[in-house]
Amino acid sequence: MQLGMTRLQQVVTTATGPRRQLELGNDITVVDADSIAATQPIRSVSDLLATRVPGLVAQTTSGAPGDPTRIRLRGLHSVLQSNDPIVIVDGIRVYAEQSAARSGNLAVPPSSSGYIGGAPAPSPLDQIDPNSIATIEVLKGPSAATLYGSDAANGVIVITTKKGRAGPARWSAHLDYGRTTMPGKYPDGYFRWGHLMGSYSLQFCAITDQACVVDSLVRFQLLNDPQYTVLGTGDRTAATVGVSGGSENLTYSVTGSGSDEVGLLTLPQSEVARYVANQGTAPASWMRRPHHYRTWGATTTLSARLSPKADVAITASLNRGTQQRSTLENELGSLMRIYVDSVNGRYYRSNPQGGFEFLTSVFGDFYRRITAVATTFTNGASLNWRPRSWLTGTADVGINYINRDDQMALPSGLAFFATGIDSMGEASVGKGSTLMRTVNARLVATAPLPAGFKLQTAAGANYTGTSIADVFYSGRGLRPGTTSLNGATLVQAPTETRSDLATFGWYVEPTISHKRLWISTGLRLDGGSTFGSHASLPLFPKVSVSYLISDEPFFPFKNLFNTLRLRAAYGHAGVQPGVTDRLRLYQQGAVWADSQLVDGTIIRTIGNTNLKPERSRELEGGFDADLLGDRLSVQLTGYRNTRLDALVSVPLPPSVDGGLVGSVLRNVGVIRNTGWELTLMVEPLRGDAFGWGANLLVSENHNKVVSLAPGVLPFGQPDARVVAGYPLYGRWARPILGYQDLNGDHKITADEVQIGDSLVFMGESEPNYEATLSTHFTFLHNTLRVDADFHYENGLTQYNQTALNNRVFARAANDSTAPFSQQAAIAVMGQTTYGLMQTVNTLRVNALNVSYSLPRRIAQRLGADAMSLSLQGTNLGLFTNYRGKDPNVNAYGSGNSVADTGVLPVPRTWQIRVSASY
Repeated sequence: MQLGMTRLQQVVTTATGPRRQLELGNDITVVDADSIAATQPIRSVSDLLATRVPGLVAQTTSGAPGDPTRIRLRGLHSVLQSNDPIVIVDGIRVYAEQSAARSGNLAVPPSSSGYIGGAPAPSPLDQIDPNSIATIEVLKGPSAATLYGSDAANGVIVITTKKGRAGPARWSAHLDYGRTTMPGKYPDGYFRWGHLMGSYSLQFCAITDQACVVDSLVRFQLLNDPQYTVLGTGDRTAATVGVSGGSENLTYSVTGSGSDEVGLLTLPQSEVARYVANQGTAPASWMRRPHHYRTWGATTTLSARLSPKADVAITASLNRGTQQRSTLENELGSLMRIYVDSVNGRYYRSNPQGGFEFLTSVFGDFYRRITAVATTFTNGASLNWRPRSWLTGTADVGINYINRDDQMALPSGLAFFATGIDSMGEASVGKGSTLMRTVNARLVATAPLPAGFKLQTAAGANYTGTSIADVFYSGRGLRPGTTSLNGATLVQAPTETRSDLATFGWYVEPTISHKRLWISTGLRLDGGSTFGSHASLPLFPKVSVSYLISDEPFFPFKNLFNTLRLRAAYGHAGVQPGVTDRLRLYQQGAVWADSQLVDGTIIRTIGNTNLKPERSRELEGGFDADLLGDRLSVQLTGYRNTRLDALVSVPLPPSVDGGLVGSVLRNVGVIRNTGWELTLMVEPLRGDAFGWGANLLVSENHNKVVSLAPGVLPFGQPDARVVAGYPLYGRWARPILGYQDLNGDHKITADEVQIGDSLVFMGESEPNYEATLSTHFTFLHNTLRVDADFHYENGLTQYNQTALNNRVFARAANDSTAPFSQQAAIAVMGQTTYGLMQTVNTLRVNALNVSYSLPRRIAQRLGADAMSLSLQGTNLGLFTNYRGKDPNVNAYGSGNSVADTGVLPVPRTWQIRVSASY
C-alpha cells in the first residue's frame, strides 16, 4: 500500500519520459506486479489488471486455460473500430489486438465446429510473462494518452519490466502448484413425464399438453451427476527463477518462467469404456483431458553506463504458449439438456422445439483437436543522453514479432456413435505473423524563468509500423492414423490476408511549474497510411493542471490534510481506420451481360478517400488527498469522454454501386462515456503485533450513442444494437405487455400473453458500476499475513442464450406452481428475447491468501536468505440474482458482443506457493 507523498512522488512513464505523478493533471493507476503475485494466483497480465484498476472492465471469454480476457477502459467508444487499449513495453509498442477476428484461432473460422465467433486463442497481451513485470501503468483516456498518438484513444497500458541494481547477484524463485474445480452446481432441469390417455407409453408432457397424464416431475442435471459429468479437477504447476545485480556501470536482470496447466474438462469413464468397445482402443489423451496450456518465457534486461552523460538499456524477451482444446467443450450446452433414465438405460435430449429425442450416447462430437501455438519475440533498446544539465535526449527502437501456428484436426476412421458413419478425416491450418516496429526520439529541455518559475519543454517524434500476414488452408480425406494434409484426397485452395500500416507523429509539450503548481500543454500532429488521401493530418491538443494546494501558507486545514492536490486535464486522441477502408476494391465474379451470366470484375468495396481517424476528446478532473497522518488516502476522478468522427456504415442507393456493396464507411457518429472513479486506501493499524489496512476501488460509467448520420437507421441484432440516444451495443427486445390466466388452469400459454410490436431498450452490455474491496491483516511482526478481495458489479444486462436452448425443461415450462411472470416469458420465448435478458448484479469472493514467512534462521538452514509459504485461492464464491450459471462469461473470443451460451465458466482455484530469495 502506498500512502501520502510516497505515492504522489512516484515516478511514472509518460510519452515524453519519466515524470513524478505529482506533476500530472490526469489520473494514472500503477499496479505493482510482485506485490499482487505474492497474494493471488497470477497467470497472465489480464489477471494483474482485472479488478485492480478503477474504470477497467475485464470480460472473461471462458474458463478454459489460456483463453483471453477482453479489456475495456472507461466504456465502449467505437461502433466498428477496435475498443482495445494499446500496449507499450519498455518504450516499445507491442501487438495486443484482442477484438479483431484474427485474435481467435486462425485454423477455426467462426462457422466451424460449433464455436461461436470461432475458437478462442490466447491473447497477445497475455503472451507477456507477468513474472518479468515490475509495474503496469494504466492511462485510461485521451486526457492522459494524447501524446501517444493515433490508436491511443482507448487508453494505454504501459508495462515496465524488472531492472537490475548494482550489487551482488540476487536470486529469487517461486514454485506454484494448484488445483481447479467448478464452483457450485449447474441449475437443475425440470422433466415432466407421463403418458397419453389410453396409452402407457412413456413420454415428455409439456405443461400445455392437456392430453398428457402426468406421472412425475423430476429434477435432474447431468453436469452435476458424477457418472456423466465432464467437469473434473484440473491442476497447474508453475516455476519462476530470477536473478539481478551488476556493477555501477553495468546492471542486469534475467527472469525465466514456465507453467503447465491441465483444465478441469474430462471425458467420463463411461464414455471411455464405450469408445473402447466401439473402436477397439483407448481414446487419445487429448480426448480424455482436452484442455491443456503450456507456457515458457525468458526476459533479459541489460543497462550500461556509457559515460557520465549517456547510458543504454537493452531488453529482450522470448515467450511461447501452446494451447490445446477439443470439441468436447462444445457439448456442454447439449449435456445440459439430457435426461438419463438409469432404470431403462435410455437417454433423452430436449430440443428447442419442445420435444425430446432418444440418444444412444450422451456425447456427440469430442474428436476434433484444436491447438494454438504462439511464439513472441520482443527486442528493444533505449539510449539516454544528457549533453547538458538542462538537456536530455532519449531514443527508443525495437521490434515485436509474433509467429502463430494454429491447427484443427479430425482423425479419419472415427465412428460417430450418434450416426454410425466413419469420418474421412479433416484438417485445417492457420499460420500468421505479426511484426511491429517502433522508433521514438525526444528531447527534454529545462530553463529557469523569472519569479521562481521553471519551463520544461519536451519535443519528439515516433513511428510505428505493423505488418500482418495470415494464411489458411484445409483439406479432407486424411490418411488413417495421421492428421496431416499430406496425402489428403481434397485440399482446398489457401486464402491469404496481408496488411501493412504505419503511423507517425510529432509532438511538443511545454510545462511551466512553480513550487506547488504545474501547468502542462501539448500538441501532437499525426499521420497514418490508412487515412484517406483527401483527409488532413489531425492535430491532437492537450492541457493539464496539477496544484498542491495543501502546501500553500493560506491552506486552512493543515491539521486534517497531510496533502491535498487538485488536478484537471483535457486532451484529444484518435483511432485510425482499417487498412483497406479508404480503398475501392474489386473481385472476380459473375456479371449479367447480354442476357447471360459471364465472368467479370465486380466492385467489392466503394472506399472513402476522405476517411480520417476517429477522434476522442476527454475532460477529467479530481483530487488526491492524504489525511489523518497518512492513514487515509483518497483519489477521486470524474471524466467526460466524447468520440467524434466515429466510423459508421452509411447505406448507398443502388444507383451508386448497383446494389452490390450496399454501404460505405463515413466519419459520422458521436459516442459519449461519462463517469467517475474513486480509490480509497486506509491503514488505521500499523502495529508489530497486529496490522490492518484496506483498499476500496469504485467506478461508474454511462455510455451513449449521441448521434448517427442522417439516414442511418438503428442497426444490429436485438442482443447488441446501435441506436442513437442509447448505449452502444445495448440490449433490445419486444416487451411482454401483459399476461392473464384466462381459462383458470394455473398455466400461462402463448395465447394468454400480449407482446409489444416494437423493440424496447433492456439495458447495457457493459456494467455501470464496479467496486473492489481488498483488505489485509498482519500478525507477529508481519510474518503472518491474510488477504481477502471482494468484487461487485451492477448494471450488466446479460443475454442468456442458454435459457433459450434449454427452455423446454425450465421450471416455468413444467411446474404449474412457477410464477406466472416466468411462465409467460417461457411461453413466448420463440417470439421475443424479452425473457432472456436480465440486468444482473454480482458479488464475488474474488481471492483469499494466507502467507507465512519462515524465521530467518530456518530459511538459512534451507540455503535461502528468506522463504515464505502461501495458500492462495480465487473465485471462491458468487452471489448474484442471475438465473444462469455465471453472468460474467462470454462466448465470443473477439469483437464486442457479450452472451452466455453455456461456455465453461471460470473455475475455482486453490494453489500453494513457495517463495525463496538468495
